[in-house]
Amino acid sequence: MSVQPIYDFGHYKQLVDSGDPIVLAFCLTMSPEGAQLLSILEHEAERAEIHRANVRFFRVDPLGQLDILKDCNVKRLPTVIVFKDRRKSGRVTSLVREQLEEVIRKLY
Repeated sequence: MSVQPIYDFGHYKQLVDSGDPIVLAFCLTMSPEGAQLLSILEHEAERAEIHRANVRFFRVDPLGQLDILKDCNVKRLPTVIVFKDRRKSGRVTSLVREQLEEVIRKLY
């Protein structure tokens, strides 16, 4: 399992509307903060797989997916938003590993 890209608003809506637990990372992949966040999320994706958790991880390109940023009310990067049962169930706007782990692990 890895962090997959979201290609467009329709893909995003399909994922949220599925009701499955998902983790969305809003970050610039070439920035140091974005690379650090994706590294943490890759680790969490592997951990979720070990625990057989039905959690999927995605990244959103903030430059190419402005409609998703607006829908999620993202004001700063990096931001992680967690959805469960079609609702936002958590948000983290820092790179503090413990905060990210706490929000994500509530999904399984």
